[in-house]
Amino acid sequence: MLNKINSLKKLKVYILTAHSHNGLDWIHSLFDNHKDILIMPGFSLMRTISKFRIDINNMDNKQISESFSHIFFKVPGYKLQRRKFIDSQKKKNLFKVHFLKYLDNDNEKNIIKKIFYGIHYSYAELYQIIIDKKKVIISQEHVSWHCEEYEKLFSPKFIFVIRDFRAAFSGSLKGGTKVNGGLKTYANQFDKMLLNWILGTRFINKLKSQNKKKYYFIINEKFNKDLKKNMKKICLWLNISYQKTCLKQTFMGKEWFGESSYLTDGKNGTDMNAHAPKNYYNIKNVERRWRNFLTQNEIKIFSTFFNYELVNFNYTNKKKNLFKYLISIMKINFIYLNQKKYFLNKYIILIRNIIRRFLIIHCPRLSIKIFKIY
Repeated sequence: MLNKINSLKKLKVYILTAHSHNGLDWIHSLFDNHKDILIMPGFSLMRTISKFRIDINNMDNKQISESFSHIFFKVPGYKLQRRKFIDSQKKKNLFKVHFLKYLDNDNEKNIIKKIFYGIHYSYAELYQIIIDKKKVIISQEHVSWHCEEYEKLFSPKFIFVIRDFRAAFSGSLKGGTKVNGGLKTYANQFDKMLLNWILGTRFINKLKSQNKKKYYFIINEKFNKDLKKNMKKICLWLNISYQKTCLKQTFMGKEWFGESSYLTDGKNGTDMNAHAPKNYYNIKNVERRWRNFLTQNEIKIFSTFFNYELVNFNYTNKKKNLFKYLISIMKINFIYLNQKKYFLNKYIILIRNIIRRFLIIHCPRLSIKIFKIY
């Protein structure tokens, strides 16, 4: 077992992430069946710990193995094809046994690193994956504000998926209406989107100022134009071989049709059960969708607020002036403030939501701590 642990820890770690509705799971699905990559379905360690309030520092190994095994088997989000890897009580029990065995035998002092490798080890054991034959680990992190934690622990490289932020936000907002039964996206939903974008953008700028070898930007629209050519490029960067599986969307080796807020009803997530219509992802069709969904006021606000990044990634060459940018900051503080339930006076909650939005824009890290955003 110790040989397997040592082999696992020698694998270079890559974190696959994005800061909006950018096609993260689509890219993940292209890596899924590659013989050189140890990759699980869409499991995000840091977000899982945060979202489910797992007190890992005050739990013993048995409690940790039981807690994660329960989440992977029982939580609805892990029943989606792009996340599911434990589909029976038998597999849950086996995973828990492997995980506990790993935790008891690894002498790693940092508990998060220990859990990260332990989960990947247990997944490999569960599906009889030979770790010695793998060259890299690719792990998805759903929200980009956890990237700095990975950077401190693993010194990884980052694969960052980029998309036109207006299209990304439109898709997320559309998804919100589906989840909410036709009602407009709630304040907390919009705030998570905004926070992910702000801190993701800051992390991107940090990476770009440090070391070009530490990151790879996948520009969604360009990547999709010549998938084979672009997959060959990223395989070269990953120092792995290119293979035909890189052109197929799969999870656990099974075909995945993708997801869309526009083509699904949202009752069982946004995963599709059939291929998208022909030319659905054509850039002109994508733009037509977001322009039809967003109001003219929202388009103006987003185009100005996101302007630096839109210019930086060549989505526009129209630079906005400082005055218009400041106006957009003010306006974005007062959109999407509605809420599902009001446990206090409606106006008190409204003020709370405005304060939270202000902190997200100006002090994003502080907003996470104060409002327990995950």
